[in-house]
Amino acid sequence: MKEKRVKKLPPVTCGTVPGVLLLGNGINRLFDIDSWESIIKNQAEQNGVYYERELFRSIPYTMQVVAATGDRVDVSMKSMCRRLSSMEMTCEHKEFIREVLELPFSQIITANYTFELERTVKDAKTFTSHYAVGNINSGNNMMLHKFIPVRYGSDDKYIWHIHGQVSSPGSVIMGHYYYGRLLSQIQNYIPSFMRRYKGCCDHRRDYIPESWVDLFLMGDVYVLGFGMDLSEIDMWWLACCKKRNFPKSHIYFYEPSECISAEKRMLMQTYGIDIPELHLRDDDYMSFYREAMADISSRCCLTV
Repeated sequence: MKEKRVKKLPPVTCGTVPGVLLLGNGINRLFDIDSWESIIKNQAEQNGVYYERELFRSIPYTMQVVAATGDRVDVSMKSMCRRLSSMEMTCEHKEFIREVLELPFSQIITANYTFELERTVKDAKTFTSHYAVGNINSGNNMMLHKFIPVRYGSDDKYIWHIHGQVSSPGSVIMGHYYYGRLLSQIQNYIPSFMRRYKGCCDHRRDYIPESWVDLFLMGDVYVLGFGMDLSEIDMWWLACCKKRNFPKSHIYFYEPSECISAEKRMLMQTYGIDIPELHLRDDDYMSFYREAMADISSRCCLTV
């Protein structure tokens, strides 16, 4: 995959709130794509680690892979990426992803390693990444500044794989060591972002985003198919940072109300995360997602 291409993102008028879509693996689970649990079980089997479901479920989400691989996360990610790269998409899967792409967002953040969004637009195995900024060390593989542009109909879409992508196993964020590295880079980056953003606002200039972090903090973020597990330290830290520095922006979290734990709901209320009260009926997740997407469309008023 070609690297070091630089492409500027569309400008954001300072003081406005762009719309941003954050996607997770829930949108793929509708079509029997590997669940996190099946990935962990597979990794345990490959590494000769005894897998006991309840034991692993008691371990924080981001640490399960460490136990399953015997702390050989970096080596095991190569085999995992090969497996996920071979994933086939059905016509029904692509049709649903088209419905997702029809949502009024140009900026799409995804925690998925796979290319279901891109492959719905173009039938390929790998896609060219671009940097949103030129003056960056190309050895940085934490994906803060790299995105994949695609053309969907008459619209440009910018897709950010914030936890890495299968075509580059070294970019994949799994295990608390890698989450820690990612969070460290985010924390180091934010002061420069805040200075640039404030400078543009002070001089009434449009702001050109340089990272998905910019978009997450500035924007109204609509979370679909991403569970916001309490161990996702990068996202919870950013939610806290967002509340402190961009109080006029929002996060809308879409999960069936009856599936949200009391602990998660309490923390979301603390961080000002909005939870639209939508329900799962007859275990029909497809209907739930379509109801959620209709709700998202009705709330969106400004997108980048």
